[in-house]
Amino acid sequence: MRTSLCVGRYAKRPYCIENLGINVHSAEELCYAFAQNAYMLDASLTREELIKWIEKELGLSELSTILRKKVNGACTLSDYVITILEYVGLFDREILNLVRDMMVNGAGLSFLARKKKQIDRLFTKKRYMAAAKSYELLGAECVGKEANREFTARILCDAGCAYGRLFMYEKAAEKFEEAYKTVNDPVYLQKYLACKRFLLDDRSYLDYVATLTDRDHVAEGLEKVLFELENDFERSPEAAIIKRRYDMRHGKNRGGYEESNTVITGELKNDYRLGTSHKGV
Repeated sequence: MRTSLCVGRYAKRPYCIENLGINVHSAEELCYAFAQNAYMLDASLTREELIKWIEKELGLSELSTILRKKVNGACTLSDYVITILEYVGLFDREILNLVRDMMVNGAGLSFLARKKKQIDRLFTKKRYMAAAKSYELLGAECVGKEANREFTARILCDAGCAYGRLFMYEKAAEKFEEAYKTVNDPVYLQKYLACKRFLLDDRSYLDYVATLTDRDHVAEGLEKVLFELENDFERSPEAAIIKRRYDMRHGKNRGGYEESNTVITGELKNDYRLGTSHKGV
């Protein structure tokens, strides 16, 4: 993103992006809403209401003229949105290309599928709590609309994965169990058992698994997966870093350990800033 003066006036009367439920008061707010919700944009944006608002409220008659020509020329929705983003100039080309790609990828998908893709981006940006809550709401919406059971199960599973990334294994287990009960897929049962494995001590877990008389093969498969993951991790660069930091902390290089903490926390802060900035769209 580049710093620039505001484009047009600040609107006295906001424009409501209907399917997002968002009111915007300026060209920059409009562009930010587009970039943050690219998967959810629809053809309602090409109606005359938005073009008139841009012309009358923002005072951008040149842009409104360009948009009317675009609509009359039967342009695609992505071209229409990118035209607005380019004119305002809030984002650089990298973000514009990303927005275009998201809109193209979402074209032709159902409303619920596009909503899932929008939430998937929260997960990708490591905003796990927001993703988990959004997946839960979408899952409830799917039940209300009697959506495809496989699709509903995937959403519940995604919610479980988001909670798992936050080490909230009880909530994760709850979602994986719901996913399993929705379609009876052993993949979800294995994820549920993995959470139980983390929550219970060895004896309690074995006692629990013993009650799964007709599904104990899933528990056995989980143990094989965990064994392979542990072996893979032991050979990974991450394991070497952890061992080196452990030796630094408990050895004679305490200063090096503190210095590395500063570097790591700095990187985490930068990741957070990027994820919450325009650049993190």
